[in-house]
Amino acid sequence: MSDNMNTKLEKLWGKFQSKIFRDSFVDSHASTTVAAQIFTMREDREWTQSDLAAATGMAQSRISLLEDPSYDRMNIGTLKRIATAFDVGLLVSFVPFSEVLRHAADDSDDRFSVRPFSQDFAPVVGNTNWSATALVYNVDRTAKVSVTKPTENREIRIVENENTSHANVG
Repeated sequence: MSDNMNTKLEKLWGKFQSKIFRDSFVDSHASTTVAAQIFTMREDREWTQSDLAAATGMAQSRISLLEDPSYDRMNIGTLKRIATAFDVGLLVSFVPFSEVLRHAADDSDDRFSVRPFSQDFAPVVGNTNWSATALVYNVDRTAKVSVTKPTENREIRIVENENTSHANVG
């Protein structure tokens, strides 16, 4: 995490000393995040609001409301219907405020995208000792990162020549 992000988190943490601020922040963050996820998942699938409405059995106007970050009257049943339509899981949990801040600070491009079951992979339990970051440069020297199903006890070597790089998995 960058020093700038840490500074922002420290300032927010100072404001979190006020219960009124904490409650307001969590309320706003929850509504905004759910709305952004619904919108992003719909856009990722190239669905219209009407398409999502048909998949959930809701009216298009209801989908519009659910995608409005200021709308805060969602219920678990509605979120379960949305999850079913997108073929994703729904996890609702209580967390410490520090976790809310970490989540709010995530500025990754795909933070609201959720892959459907057909693009998911089985979870790995136990000591798997896998962790990989792949950085492969294209001819124009731009970087691409791609993560696929993890493998155990495999060595990944990056092989480069003057125009390309590729990964060998052994």
